[in-house]
Amino acid sequence: MSKFKKQQGNYILKNKEKLLNKKRKIKFIKRGIFLFIVLISVLITLCLNLSYFDIASITVKGNENLTKEEIIEGSNIKVGENIFTVKANKAISSVKENPYVITSHVKRKFPNEIIVTVKERKAAFYSKLNDEFYIIDNEGIILDKKKNIENPNLVRLEGINLSNPTLGSEIPVENKKKLKDINTLSDIIYDYNSKDENVKITMIELNNFLDIKIHCNNNVYIKIGTDDDIPEKLAKAFSILKDKQLKNMKGYIDVSFDGNPVIYKQD
Repeated sequence: MSKFKKQQGNYILKNKEKLLNKKRKIKFIKRGIFLFIVLISVLITLCLNLSYFDIASITVKGNENLTKEEIIEGSNIKVGENIFTVKANKAISSVKENPYVITSHVKRKFPNEIIVTVKERKAAFYSKLNDEFYIIDNEGIILDKKKNIENPNLVRLEGINLSNPTLGSEIPVENKKKLKDINTLSDIIYDYNSKDENVKITMIELNNFLDIKIHCNNNVYIKIGTDDDIPEKLAKAFSILKDKQLKNMKGYIDVSFDGNPVIYKQD
């Protein structure tokens, strides 16, 4: 009996020692966690209050139509604001509210710089309603409303419905295929007008879907007809426009049918 009690006593002593060691470890871990939390809290407080992390500059990249100031204002990020308090996702959403902006990205460059990168829509056309001009991109999105046209490279669009224009929305069309045609014409005309050519495309008539016309700045217009094979038709017309003998020509070039184009010279 005494032997059993002795064994029992040894067992209790051993387990008591284990329990004490376990308690010491738990206490050590708790103390370590507490110190870690205190350290993190101190670091956060320092980061939020040190002027070292106040925004000194905001860099804007990718903008062509919008000014740096317009994008910064749209982001709601201020110089002097703490870099850690900037709400990047909110700034991105705010910038994208501008119809010109397709995508935006906000990056922190420590210790005190913000970089805002945007991808913009390409202003390609304009259309007039009453005394105002509406800027339209290559996909038929209404980007802006202005009192005058400052960009000489924009091409006028005629024959579209602008009775109730909304910035950031597509121009209302009865046939979605017309938007596709606008996109196709935009790419081709942009490439042509960007070259050093004397003759520039200035207007597209879409009044009649079966009789599309493209006007140039030298009193010549191109009859495309339907929207079939637009690239091929325009390639023929552009090669004719380059002919120096037709430099002062007034009239039209008809490429609306298969075969050789018809050139009509007005007296």
